[in-house]
Amino acid sequence: MHFILYIEFLLIFSNPFFSISITYTCAGKDSWPELKGKKGDAAARTIEWENRFVDAVIVLEGSIVTADFRCDRVRVWVDTYGIVTRVPQIG
Repeated sequence: MHFILYIEFLLIFSNPFFSISITYTCAGKDSWPELKGKKGDAAARTIEWENRFVDAVIVLEGSIVTADFRCDRVRVWVDTYGIVTRVPQIG
């Protein structure tokens, strides 16, 4: 029985015309393009002030991070000078 279900699963999900789209809807503002190029600590404070549902986490560019999506997290990517290098966004 399990083998048959597994084969059916493979047939469905290996089809190149089959795709899954996941859409997340998170509360509050979800992107801060205006903060790219600003100081990371100030950007983190701004993000948390503008969206009370998130925690801003400062991450040094090149660091390894998890690939999970979370509505309560914004990564603030900074260079060695503490300047924001990417547009901060929920995830």
